[in-house]
Amino acid sequence: MAVEMGRQVRESLAACFDAASLQKSRLELARRLYIDGTWAVEIQPRSQASLFPMLVDVAGFASQALRGSLWDSQERREIEARLWSALDAEPLVAGVAHSAESTVKEILASDSGQALEVLRGVCLDGSRPNFAASLMRCLGRQEERPGSRAWRLALVRDCLREGDAEVRETAVQLAEVWEEAGVCSILKAHREPESWLREYIGDVIEDADE
Repeated sequence: MAVEMGRQVRESLAACFDAASLQKSRLELARRLYIDGTWAVEIQPRSQASLFPMLVDVAGFASQALRGSLWDSQERREIEARLWSALDAEPLVAGVAHSAESTVKEILASDSGQALEVLRGVCLDGSRPNFAASLMRCLGRQEERPGSRAWRLALVRDCLREGDAEVRETAVQLAEVWEEAGVCSILKAHREPESWLREYIGDVIEDADE
């Protein structure tokens, strides 16, 4: 915080790269807290100024948020297009390797911070259950389990809540393949309307408890 003769003053714009990077980070924090409204009620404007004594480019924040939104949207479309092209090329057959498995592997290995979120979004897309189930099977065939344990458990849990029986069945298959600690609790808590799928869930729980 800049201080001059015992009083607070606002910072000038940064004059070097490192200082500019730090100032940008502080500005981004200010935007999340105050412009997006996280602490808008608790912190009064006067207090905001003393906590963040700098020149705030509100227009710059808005344009940056717009650019980020457009980039995320474009990246999502590109990932989904790659998945659709790979899965639409040929049917996914049990026990037979599929080119989409390599596509999913490449997406997971990319530096994209959106990859897991996009994959999760496709799996939970109720308008395309066949596409979702096929992608889930590809995730289950990966040599390295995708995401974190929490991500995998959440995917199984949320896919079990979907309306399509094929998606729910594939979620149980993932639970069986991944054998995550805690997945049995998710399966036991699920209320499955289809008798054949209830039986399958029971078998998975029984095998896991042995």
